[in-house]
Amino acid sequence: MINFTEFLIALRGKPNDRRQAIIDKAFLKFDKEGTGLIDVTEIRQVYNCSKHPKVVSAEMSEEQVFSSFLKNFNDKNNLGKIYIK
Repeated sequence: MINFTEFLIALRGKPNDRRQAIIDKAFLKFDKEGTGLIDVTEIRQVYNCSKHPKVVSAEMSEEQVFSSFLKNFNDKNNLGKIYIK
């Protein structure tokens, strides 16, 4: 579980106002129900791995790329959820 600040810092340090607005918009794209929680199923609906260069070159499967993407969010409990407090 990570809080909102940790989510932002994980993206690239403390954002300026413009970046903050972009981050908020991106999070809302994933969090369609407005719960403050992004579930792995919501991420899967938005994040398409099929065009990733390593999938195209057959170095990795779509599932491997997706799993790698999820690791960027420090899912410490391995539940496939990103929480925003």
